[in-house]
Amino acid sequence: MRRFFCFTLFFVLVTFTSSFLGFDSVAAPAPQVSKVDLEKLRDNLLNLEKDIAIISIKAEAQSNRITDLGLSATHQGNLISWTGVAISLIVAAAGLITFFSAKARAKEEAREASHIWFKDNSAELNRQIQDLQRKVNSIVESIDVDHAQFKNKLAAVSAEFDLAKKGFPNNSQQGASRDDSFLSMENEASPQESSLSISAHQVTLDSGSLSVTQQVIDVEKILCVEDYNVAAAPSQSARTLFQMAVEMGRLHGPEQKISGYDALIQRFEKDTTPEVQEWVARAIYFRETEIGKLHGPERKIAGYDALIQRFEENTNLAVRKWMARAMYFKAVEIGKSHDPAQEIAGYDAVIQRFKADTTPEVREWVAQAMYFRAVKIGNVQGPERKVAGYDALIQRFKEDTTPAVLKWLARAMYFRTAEMGKLHDPAQVIAGYDTLIQRFEEDTTPEVQEWVARAMYFRTLEIGKLHGPEQEIAGYDALIQRFADETDPAVRKWIARAMFFRAVEIGKLHDPAQGIAGYDALIQRFEEDILPEVRAWVARAMYIRALDTGVINGPEKEIAGYDVLIRRSANDTATEVREWVIRAMYFRAVEIGKLQGPEQEIAGYDALIQYFEKNAIPEMQEWMARSMYFRAAEIGKLHGPEQEIASYDALIQRFADDTTPEILEYVTRAETRKVSLLQRNESSTA
Repeated sequence: MRRFFCFTLFFVLVTFTSSFLGFDSVAAPAPQVSKVDLEKLRDNLLNLEKDIAIISIKAEAQSNRITDLGLSATHQGNLISWTGVAISLIVAAAGLITFFSAKARAKEEAREASHIWFKDNSAELNRQIQDLQRKVNSIVESIDVDHAQFKNKLAAVSAEFDLAKKGFPNNSQQGASRDDSFLSMENEASPQESSLSISAHQVTLDSGSLSVTQQVIDVEKILCVEDYNVAAAPSQSARTLFQMAVEMGRLHGPEQKISGYDALIQRFEKDTTPEVQEWVARAIYFRETEIGKLHGPERKIAGYDALIQRFEENTNLAVRKWMARAMYFKAVEIGKSHDPAQEIAGYDAVIQRFKADTTPEVREWVAQAMYFRAVKIGNVQGPERKVAGYDALIQRFKEDTTPAVLKWLARAMYFRTAEMGKLHDPAQVIAGYDTLIQRFEEDTTPEVQEWVARAMYFRTLEIGKLHGPEQEIAGYDALIQRFADETDPAVRKWIARAMFFRAVEIGKLHDPAQGIAGYDALIQRFEEDILPEVRAWVARAMYIRALDTGVINGPEKEIAGYDVLIRRSANDTATEVREWVIRAMYFRAVEIGKLQGPEQEIAGYDALIQYFEKNAIPEMQEWMARSMYFRAAEIGKLHGPEQEIASYDALIQRFADDTTPEILEYVTRAETRKVSLLQRNESSTA
């Protein structure tokens, strides 16, 4: 019995092992359904990946809002410095564009008026033709004489410029390139056309109508030296020389502009007239601006020093504002090439020199110096010192009413509150924002209103963290209502942001339909807005609206929502708008694939890839890689593994040198999937 049991057990083991190793010649063939099940499982996994991607994207809206909570702490330092500089540059550029367009328009209108006049008075002119013909010889002779005299005067001007250039010391510097834009911001600095034109008119009769041929000798932007000495007052002569220098630079480059400034400085070097001194100070400042462009920051700093030293004891208001400007930008330039301590010392010099000055133009530079002094100290010594610096500015200018000063006061109050958030609890941050909002409650200055809107927005975020979404929604409502009729671009972007996250919170608190109504309100209000930042919020609202519509009404309505966004914004040139177009195109392809099959899904991916190739948006490479990966998977369903492998190869080759983690993820997936398909092919072949 015992032997029988052992023999039986041995036979069972041998049989089982043979079956396991494939030696059983009579083993039943593996059921074919297993391969189908594997294919279904693969498809399910791919669909699951897509669904996960959709869920992650839908979560990005909330993630973006959470990211905004940190903006008040991160938008510091150099970002704020360059923001102020960028605003100055934009205003300056607008001034230059307005000036030159107005000048061109005036010329065109004058030309049209002259044509109309000749047409209306042709009959009278015809009666005078005979007299004009008799006088033409004497007119031409007179022109020749005038032209000869003019050439002599032009030679005298050139001689004076050469003399002045030799006599002016060449040890100065240029102001920061951003300061050259201040030229166009000063009305008196806008170059006016000064020209001496000598004209000869030849009048002929052609087929009973009058044709007038005008020959004009136009010598640009030159006035005679005798006019400076005799006809014009010194201040007018100085102004004209300044304008001539600007025009010489426009026509012949920075070196000629510097020569023009040299002529003005040399000519009025010892003049003590306040109006003349202003033009001398202005010329020195912009002379150093040009020299700095040519020779670098060290020469620029030396130029500022020359201006500061020359007018150190001057009490003239018009000169003091150029002194303050030069001292401020000297500190800025020192900060670029030296350590922060020297830059702070430069700001201290401005503050100390003009601490008792009541002139608005000077106080602006003091406020600016105090602001960036606080920023630099905070970067070196921590947020507590930065807060103390802001406090000093706020205390000094808390009662000021000058718009140029108030914008720096509002900025300091805002970032003081942001820094307090790093050191204290949210309640104190909210109190800081409340102080700013209350201080400028009645102010209508655009530069100030921007900071009020920003404070109301981040106050709302802090309220939401403490008291929940209902209070957060109420905060957004307050911001939207306060600026309901605001048209300033810097404020509009905060209104759009508030309307977007209000819709997000309402959708979470109540139901998606109310969230969609909130997105509709945003889209309707800003559908024609030209500001890129605002258009981006409209595109984002349309995208999330499409997602929520799909949740309520199904994929067909979701696709329709994506189509609206794509049609509206596909040709937009703003990168922040194109981002949402690409997202919409991707998820449109996914949803189309669910409804209509892989061919339509592949067509959707192809549309996205073609759009990406046309617009070349580096920031959206991840979506390109994602589309190429899932396109390959769908091609495998339709056309087999060989074409699927070829599609993966295209993805791998395209992003072979890319090290971005999000893109590497899809490259790795493609490589893994390719290896799996190749192994399966080898196994089936064997």
